[in-house]
Amino acid sequence: MATANRTATRKLLLTATALLLASVGWVLFGGGPAPPPAPVVPPAPAAPAPSRPVITEAAAAELRPLPGEGTLVVELRYLGASQETSTLVSFAGELSGTVYGDQGQPVPGASLRVRGGPQDGLTAAADAAGAFRMLGLLPGTHLFEIGANGLTAARQQRILSRAPTRRDFFVGLPIGLLIEVRGHDAKPLAGATVDVGLGRQVLETDEEGHVFFPAVPRGPRVLVGARAPEHVPLRIEMNLMPRNPGPDPVVIDLPKAGRIRGQVSSWPGSPLPTITVVPREDRPGSYSVAWDTWHQVPVGEDGRFELDGLPTTRLVDVRVFHPRGVAEPPLFSVKPGAATPSTVRFNILRRDTRIAGRVVDPAGAGVVGALVVLEAADPAAVLGRLYPGLAEGPVSAVLPTPAALRRELRSASDGGFDFDYGDHPKGSGNLVLRASKEGYATARSLVRNARSNFSLVLRPVERASTLLLKAANSAPMPPVEWFLDGARTGGDGPELGPLLEGHYEISVVRGELVLEPVQVVYLGRRLEIVLG
Repeated sequence: MATANRTATRKLLLTATALLLASVGWVLFGGGPAPPPAPVVPPAPAAPAPSRPVITEAAAAELRPLPGEGTLVVELRYLGASQETSTLVSFAGELSGTVYGDQGQPVPGASLRVRGGPQDGLTAAADAAGAFRMLGLLPGTHLFEIGANGLTAARQQRILSRAPTRRDFFVGLPIGLLIEVRGHDAKPLAGATVDVGLGRQVLETDEEGHVFFPAVPRGPRVLVGARAPEHVPLRIEMNLMPRNPGPDPVVIDLPKAGRIRGQVSSWPGSPLPTITVVPREDRPGSYSVAWDTWHQVPVGEDGRFELDGLPTTRLVDVRVFHPRGVAEPPLFSVKPGAATPSTVRFNILRRDTRIAGRVVDPAGAGVVGALVVLEAADPAAVLGRLYPGLAEGPVSAVLPTPAALRRELRSASDGGFDFDYGDHPKGSGNLVLRASKEGYATARSLVRNARSNFSLVLRPVERASTLLLKAANSAPMPPVEWFLDGARTGGDGPELGPLLEGHYEISVVRGELVLEPVQVVYLGRRLEIVLG
């Protein structure tokens, strides 16, 4: 067995040796060069695995946007070159809400404007979400004009004195509205004047007392006015949502009216005295008397006046005003007469309670034609004391502008001015005296007692100042809507200018979020306000 194994091993060795010799012979004598070995390719380096960035707290803060949603709304009020907060007029009311369209969708950029009263022309605008906030409103009833989606509607709203007022406005697609006006005898009244939108659409009734408006913007409290001779003018809030009122006319019944007749026997020069009537009591309801019909009504050149259309069921307060004097007596409380007019008689006298002085430039020369205004620092207190009905409850009468609230004159050739403030109610706060003219910084002074030596210095200024809003976290700024003294101004960027140098009252809101509460700032050549 061992012999057989050794024999097999020798055979394998001889075979391997023969094959090796054959290979060498092939290389040396006839097979050509052997192919070169394949090159060795080093492996490509592995790509590094992506690593997650490390975000520090500071970097994270830079990525956070300003709080709130929508457009920034900036309200500015110019206070003059030299100003203290003690000389500001206080308007504590505030109105906020959302303007909605026909399908209940918010209306971006909708506009609001006060119509009539002490703050006629005050404006505000809704942001991209339809939200608005109107600051600096005088507490009491105001008329508002709302513009949305190319439509204009009118609404009435009472502003609270001790808390913000919330009200949403709806301005829907126009519909047809048929109205029938009846007189105090319940019969159709021909020739009555009916208006929608505070005079934007005005028509007269036909022989059947009917009038048809083809396009009235819908809403839950659409304001419609109606008036006719010998009848009380009314405003009615109609609910035109969610559907049309139908084929039958909406009926308006006008009550029988009374009259007040009177005369102002004397007054100290121009302008003419004005009469204002306010109800002692008039609770809001489905309709309201258009009391502003008898606000600031000038007397005739002979001092005589007659007020028609007043309700005979109300006790009313009648006052006469003049910037240079005070009325004697200060007030008549009467009920308008139906068959025979109630009669009142006034004189306007010059008293020792005078505010007089000059408007001058820095060199002491008189400034002619400057607007000089003497106004109550707390107008709500003045109105409440002049007209008890405005202070005792939610009277629906639109706020008047009596002279005790605001007197104004133009400075004479020597810059002189002369007011009598003897009808300013005691205990209703101080007065603010101011003078203004284009190209000058407004001058103000707080008035605590009678004086005849006021000197209001108007200093020439140029519009060379800018105001810039910035985010504290360097985030991109949203669009900005700028309002200066109640009017929309500027573009939609974070910078506004050129402006007058001086003190400004400013507030910044975004939607319903207050980013910068109302405060007074001084604007030099440039002021940056950091938000967030």
